[in-house]
Amino acid sequence: MVQAVFASVTIPVSVKLPASLNSPGQFAATPVGDRASGFVLFNWLPEPGPLRLMLVDRRALSEPDEIRLPLLWTALLSGRIDVSLAASGGVASVNDAVKYLLAGADVVMAASALPRYGA
Repeated sequence: MVQAVFASVTIPVSVKLPASLNSPGQFAATPVGDRASGFVLFNWLPEPGPLRLMLVDRRALSEPDEIRLPLLWTALLSGRIDVSLAASGGVASVNDAVKYLLAGADVVMAASALPRYGA
């Protein structure tokens, strides 16, 4: 699917990586990773709903303890791959956003902080 997007557009494309990906660093060396302008660490996927064949997003707002995995991978990938890194998940304070930026993120997504604390 990502290859089809690359073939269809001329603008830069960022790829949302799932937290369940075994090796984001190795993925960066694949043809998809080579063509990406950036990665979002990490995308949360909807889960299958019970007794129905439909996807149900059971995740509420992200929690502060969810920062560990994306913060780790942001720090590991920063400076080692030639793409922009967007950090996502666990941002509950300004300090969390600063941690991501110091780890090497170019962008920090704070979608859960806005409804929780306001603008």
